[in-house]
Amino acid sequence: MSADDNLSGSASMDTSDASSMKSGLSASRAFLLSGLVAVVVIALVSGIGLTATTNGSRSGVAAGLSPDLRDERTVSSNGVSWIVAPYNWYKYVDGSTIDDPTSVWCTGYGATRKITPNTQALGKGLSNTNTMLGNCTGGAAQLVQSLNVALGVASDNPNRWYLCSDNELYRGVINPNPYGSGPFVSFIPNPQNVRRYWSSSDTFSFPKQANYWNTQGSGSYASKSNSYYVRPCRNP
Repeated sequence: MSADDNLSGSASMDTSDASSMKSGLSASRAFLLSGLVAVVVIALVSGIGLTATTNGSRSGVAAGLSPDLRDERTVSSNGVSWIVAPYNWYKYVDGSTIDDPTSVWCTGYGATRKITPNTQALGKGLSNTNTMLGNCTGGAAQLVQSLNVALGVASDNPNRWYLCSDNELYRGVINPNPYGSGPFVSFIPNPQNVRRYWSSSDTFSFPKQANYWNTQGSGSYASKSNSYYVRPCRNP
């Protein structure tokens, strides 16, 4: 495995109930004001297009725009840019998890076959993930896809979250500091504890295995049935 190149709320509305307007208004004026409030509320809600949030931890997804999370980071290398999710990305799926989840690489057809061509290159994570989704009944790609579902990101959105390719994973998650403009705060909790992260790149010579990186900067490949950590990427 190679590792080269350089990296460089909901709209909450405090709307008053029209029925609680001052009792001193005439019936006709109260009716007009009530209708005006209703029109304004409808116009604002339909125009905002944000997904709901209850704790302010999610920045909202406007219709047709990028699926943003707080604390995501943009990485660039060799003219390719991509975005890496924060370590607590899965809380947007289940509402509580505050660390990277773990998963097998694949179950089903792709668990025993080579399925992702040109797997390691920058910019290949999305196509790799699409192939995994079409050839695996479960696994790391489905785990990442659950984030798109939770955020309401369309399946044809080019900015949807995917499982990083081998090189995207290394440059964006495992070893970002030498390539970026500064430290990626909170990107790997307790980095002194060795963790293995799946990439979306499986291997040519060993079709039952896929590539991973650990948090000490060492990469290799392992059985697709192993359970390793998962961190999504997406296009800017």
